[in-house]
Amino acid sequence: MVGVPGRSRACLTCRARRKGCTRERPSCAQCLNAGLPCGGYDAPRVFVVSTPQNRRSGYSVSVSASAAGRSAPARPTSGRASAPGAPSSVSPSSGLTALRPAALALSNHHLLTQPATEQRCFDLFWEAYFPAGAPLPAFVVRSYTCTWTETARRLHGQDDALRYALWANCLLAMASGRTGGRQPLLGAGVEWMAREGHGMYGRALACFRSSLGSPRGVKKEAALATVKLLGLFEALSEHEEGLFGQAQRWRQHHFGELALLLSRRPEAHTSGDAHYVFTDERAEMALSALLTRKHLPLEAPEWKSVPWREIPRDLKDVLIDPLVEVPGLVEKYDKFTLCTDASDREALRCQVLERCHRVDGLLCGWLNAVRALTTHASPSDCLKCCEDQPVVHVARVVGMSFFYTCGMVLYSIFQAVEVSQDRLPAHANPGPYASRLADAISILLQPRSGLYGRQSAALPLAVALEYAKMVHPSDPERSRRLMERFQDLDAKLTRGLAGGAG
Repeated sequence: MVGVPGRSRACLTCRARRKGCTRERPSCAQCLNAGLPCGGYDAPRVFVVSTPQNRRSGYSVSVSASAAGRSAPARPTSGRASAPGAPSSVSPSSGLTALRPAALALSNHHLLTQPATEQRCFDLFWEAYFPAGAPLPAFVVRSYTCTWTETARRLHGQDDALRYALWANCLLAMASGRTGGRQPLLGAGVEWMAREGHGMYGRALACFRSSLGSPRGVKKEAALATVKLLGLFEALSEHEEGLFGQAQRWRQHHFGELALLLSRRPEAHTSGDAHYVFTDERAEMALSALLTRKHLPLEAPEWKSVPWREIPRDLKDVLIDPLVEVPGLVEKYDKFTLCTDASDREALRCQVLERCHRVDGLLCGWLNAVRALTTHASPSDCLKCCEDQPVVHVARVVGMSFFYTCGMVLYSIFQAVEVSQDRLPAHANPGPYASRLADAISILLQPRSGLYGRQSAALPLAVALEYAKMVHPSDPERSRRLMERFQDLDAKLTRGLAGGAG
């Protein structure tokens, strides 16, 4: 019977046209005689996230005759809608519901749950995200910048926006083959995964906007994890824009993260997840500020002291302290270069030089602490492959990328404003820092580093491309070779985001 959901064996085109199908394969005679492409007989499935609210209200899933074979978005049709931003009580065990598209409208279709399917999809995504397919140990998460992954894994069942954002990345990662070619038990084909992934992304944005405008507010830790996942989705789906297009998107997300952090006083970040998420986000916000060449509000004294009243600084915090000050140094340096008045220019030069010495002291303090607490003779030893601890190795390389980025920009400005090069510290040569940064980025782009490595490499690489011309100002040939190396890494990152492999 043509057009009846679940009973018709006609091709999709004949169902949409309400014509009798002769059911030949690969194309039926009805479509061939009409000069139309035959839509085939395998309808894709539509997957909808199930939450307690939408299960109570029911769904109406309609597909018009002109859109046969494509799924229409589900919408509540009965029951009282929940208030915008109301916290969801969805449990981690609730899953996806598979709905077959139909030519006729299906009303009040109550969703069924498949908890095993959902968990398997999430596991596949995190396996693709983490280095070597293994979640980072707790001590690594706390010591490096990935606390948000713990937040996302713990709170996705309590926040709809976070849940949708996680699903969007799951579907897109599977559609693009980033899960090692292993598909969950959701049927064949990948086009529907990418399509549904973009739909989930839109729902995540809608839920996120509603929660921000809700009188109940939003849980900041879940919101920051949502922003991270939204940024990752855009990086995976918009790889054709190139690194600077992606960097622009990431900067926008980081500005949103900064607004979320600044909406609360520093006292709100002294303990628990709020503290660890704050200390993580400082690094990427500082890198984003370097691309805008504007100071970061987090360099204010209260933001550099109050959040550590209860939890003492660790090595990661000591490293990010100088990085947070570098954007302000760049802003001051730009004012110096644009100044035409001789007396004002000299005053600005002295201010830039004073800040260079202060940031250099902070960076050297971290370096001395590392040498005192580890067996590494030099920071570059952290880049050497550690076969027995690949996950820890990649996390350390991410930390070293912050160190080398900070050193490259700091010492490029230091040598530009110091009149007498003899007064420069012996280590104030940006060349080795730029070279080591390229080495670190190369490691992060290896397939074993996962999506975590590629996501972590993007901003340091964008900063490197922005400032590489300052590293060897008097040697055009060396400057050209350095820029070409970073451009090659840029192309490798874009290919990796496009197809999963580095």
